[in-house]
Amino acid sequence: MPRTLPTGMQAELAKHGGFVDAILLDIQTADGSTFFWTDVEGVYPARIVAGNQFYVPWVKSAGPFKRTRDLSTDSGDLVVQNLSGNTIDRDVAAALKNHEFEGALAIVRFWSPLIAASRDELHMTLSEESPREDEVSFRMLQLFDTSQYDVADDVQSEICTWRYKSPQCGATDSATTCTKLFSDCVLHGAVERFNAIVTIVPNVTVSTPPTQFGGGGGGGRVPPRLRQPLVLR
Repeated sequence: MPRTLPTGMQAELAKHGGFVDAILLDIQTADGSTFFWTDVEGVYPARIVAGNQFYVPWVKSAGPFKRTRDLSTDSGDLVVQNLSGNTIDRDVAAALKNHEFEGALAIVRFWSPLIAASRDELHMTLSEESPREDEVSFRMLQLFDTSQYDVADDVQSEICTWRYKSPQCGATDSATTCTKLFSDCVLHGAVERFNAIVTIVPNVTVSTPPTQFGGGGGGGRVPPRLRQPLVLR
């Protein structure tokens, strides 16, 4: 059964001398705007939104892509043309002017027309935008790059997070277990190593204010000695 190619695919593939993978690039900026770029003009199934979209032939090259086992340094290069449009306001330049592409979501697919499916797919973010007169280049970074996030050195907790009798704990007594509470740190002689949040201040007596007298709102009880009948003279 013959396969129907997307609009414009057959003419573009003839220029390449055969079937080659098309580079499909779906971009979504922080303001929600979407762009669909490719190196082989045509209508393809979109990845960011549902349904088919027309992909404009603005991509000059994508890659090479570097991949690592922990994903931390996955990266690649993207180059798009900056010639379409007019001499005053070119298409790519106008898009860069009106939208923030730094950190934009970019999904790259290598689309095979023979099977009408992507051979490979990468989810990345755009960075290091470098516009020039005839082209614009981007650096594509891993979406889950752990080096881009700041995390706390330890969790915040009401109980100590050190392993009992570890060098960080410092306890040297004869006890075999620890509840990780401040009171246990006092007993084990390692109170200076307690790294949790103390919610109750130790050795401090808190005086409870009287509740029999009304405050500024007048909602408290009236003392008996003040309950005098009102006498009009």
